[in-house]
Amino acid sequence: MQTLKPVENKKLHIALVGNPNSGKTSLFNSLTGLNQQVGNFPGVTVDKKTGTTSLGNMEAEVIDLPGSYSLYPKRLDEWVSYKVLISEDKEISADLVVAVADASNLKRNLLFCTQIIDLKTPMVIALTMMDIAKRKGIKIDIAALERELGVPVVAVNPRTNKGIGELKKAISLTAQQAYRMPARDFIDNKQLAGPAIEEIKKHFPAFSDYKAIHYLINHESFALEATMQDTIENIEIANKFNPTKTQAEEILQRYSRIRHIMQQSVAEPDPLQKSLFTERLDNTLLHRKWGYLILLAVLFLLFQSVFWLAQHPMDWIELGFAKLSETLSASLPDTRWTDLLINGVIAGLSGILVFVPQIMILFGLITLLEDTGYMARISFLSDKLMRKVGLNGKSVMPMISGFACAVPAIMSARNIENRKERLLTILVTPLMSCSARLPVYTILIALVIPNTYLLGFLSIQGLVMMGLYLVGLISALIVSYVSKWFIKIKEKSFSFWSCQHTVRPGGIIFYPR
Repeated sequence: MQTLKPVENKKLHIALVGNPNSGKTSLFNSLTGLNQQVGNFPGVTVDKKTGTTSLGNMEAEVIDLPGSYSLYPKRLDEWVSYKVLISEDKEISADLVVAVADASNLKRNLLFCTQIIDLKTPMVIALTMMDIAKRKGIKIDIAALERELGVPVVAVNPRTNKGIGELKKAISLTAQQAYRMPARDFIDNKQLAGPAIEEIKKHFPAFSDYKAIHYLINHESFALEATMQDTIENIEIANKFNPTKTQAEEILQRYSRIRHIMQQSVAEPDPLQKSLFTERLDNTLLHRKWGYLILLAVLFLLFQSVFWLAQHPMDWIELGFAKLSETLSASLPDTRWTDLLINGVIAGLSGILVFVPQIMILFGLITLLEDTGYMARISFLSDKLMRKVGLNGKSVMPMISGFACAVPAIMSARNIENRKERLLTILVTPLMSCSARLPVYTILIALVIPNTYLLGFLSIQGLVMMGLYLVGLISALIVSYVSKWFIKIKEKSFSFWSCQHTVRPGGIIFYPR
């Protein structure tokens, strides 16, 4: 293993990593304050946030890497984080990793942390959401957790700056102790593919066993010479290396060890009672008939909430800009510059900012659905239909949200990992009848359709209105089905229905059949 000298005057480069929604960005803001820069990672449109922080006698540059659930990337932003961690990014390198873990969902977050440990990268684990964990009745023995993992663990609260000083001290000590590597492998990686790992390490002696496995799995995506690519490919063939089987075995071994660590260092409420409640809940939410009715009701409430809750703030924004325009028109001279300011700048800002309430409400509700685990259940229920037209179960949310406004709906498509399915969702979402078309529909229907009722209570005008919305939905599915043959992206995806699965409050866990 490569030995590095302690840091004295050298600027330390820290990679900040973690699962999405683990408090990573809040910690980045707390560490760097106003010393931040935003750009793009080389060659991709993924945001790159860097900042500087002081660690006593040394200065450090902190890189906020995109959120990832594991070292098996699926999305473009996960590939960015992966290549930095695996030291395959030629322009960005990290001397030390700070892995952010949500204490209230520790079992899920530890998977990513333990993978980084086995890369033999100097690291510190920052535990966030300790207040939420406490409210859930979860007690964590940090000293025992640190002992089991073999790396420093620090509890922090970025919102109150609690623990930030201790975190900086742990980072500084880890860096000064000759870049202290994790003391041991988390699992026996050599057991997964021993002969193949040994052959890879003959060509890359400084590699850890786990990093050698990743070269066997993803070497085609790395910037290696053609001869080395052929060499690794031949090692795979000679040793009958199976990437899918190796990955599945690794994940199972990690969760087995994580389960043991949780028993040793984490006290939680009775899991049996929680499991029984979850099973009863899933029997209803994923029922063959009631599950879809509940889904329609939830989507209807989501649509209505985005439409109705945002209406008053949108009216206030429009009224505010109208008053501002009137005031400026009355007080400023009648010149071209005044006309540019009022009818150009202010009117343009009004047209953009008026969508902010809908975007905030939509993203807040989607976050609520994700945190409760219902988003995974929505994807599970709708995946079978969406797959037939080239979409994904997660495409339902942007499409339904498109009935309110296509702008925030398209933004919410970022949650779809597969690039082709994400592009198809973005393509068809504007076909949904958004709220801006509602006045036009209302006027046309009032002019053309008679105000009569079927069976005494079904309004023909209302049925026509519903029909227009259904036409938009059907058109979107047809366009997606046709377009999937023209978008030539071979990014792999999987169907929920082709995997064994277990539904949990934080989402659905899938296993290869």
